[in-house]
Parts: sequence; structure tokens; C-alpha cells
Amino acid sequence: MNIQIGKTYRVSPSNKKCFVENVWYVDAKASEGSPRDNFIHETVWRLGSMLVSVNNDEDKELLEYMLNTHPDEEISFDEFTEAVFDSSWDEWTSEVYFSLREDSALIDEIGDADDIEEEIRDMGVSAWAEEFEYMAEETSYVGLGPFDIEEI
Repeated sequence: MNIQIGKTYRVSPSNKKCFVENVWYVDAKASEGSPRDNFIHETVWRLGSMLVSVNNDEDKELLEYMLNTHPDEEISFDEFTEAVFDSSWDEWTSEVYFSLREDSALIDEIGDADDIEEEIRDMGVSAWAEEFEYMAEETSYVGLGPFDIEEI
């Protein structure tokens, strides 16, 4: 395949269970610039894809590299200047990782990070985040090679 600057490509891991979405949530009640509790919701999808626009030589080189990646080699789509989520199918597994300040009100209200993570799993991430006023601040996607790449 000849990767060209100015073109857009659909990129997806060739194997199932190799498309990972990470969403960072932060405490929306804390003032800007102050330390905040936060958590990451990691979802591994059975299948998924990104639309990658090749805007420069670095994008082109990375996409060419992805054509020849070894199995289980991890590539972050954040490395591209323009990569947009396209689709994902069939959640395979999901984990929550929490980081609490020592003086966190959640510790008094719910318990330690393990207790909070369990409550998030029980309630669902969106419902818990809404109830406790956490907002999604950033989302990133990672794929494990090898990759299927098609020009669109």
C-alpha cells in the first residue's frame, strides 16, 4: 500500500480485542488548577477503528510503520496530528482505575479507591460520574498490531 500525504485512512487492529479506549474523568467540583480526584475508564473493544488523516511526513512514516507492526505492538492514535474515532463494536472488558487525594471527600463518603471502583462498576461509569459530578476530560485510543489500513 502506498500511503500518501493528504489522504485519509481507516485504521483498525487486525485481531479482535485489540482496540482500547481510555477516558479520563476529573472531579468537576474542584476549582481549576487545584488537585483533583480523577479516574480512568479503560474499555477493550472486540473491534474498532479510527480515521487517520496523513498531514505530514511524520504521519506518513507512522502509518507506514503500522503496516508492518508486530503482533501486540501498541500504537497510540494520539501520535497522529489528526485521528478521529470511527467506530467500535462489542465491549469485551472494562476497568476503572482511581486516583484519590489524601483529603478526598469520597474516602469519607464511600471508602478507599477499591470501594469506589466497585461502586462505579455496580452503577455504571456514566451514572456514577453524573451523580458525583465528574466530567470526561480527555479520551485516547490505542491499538495493538498488526493493523488493517484502507484508504477512504
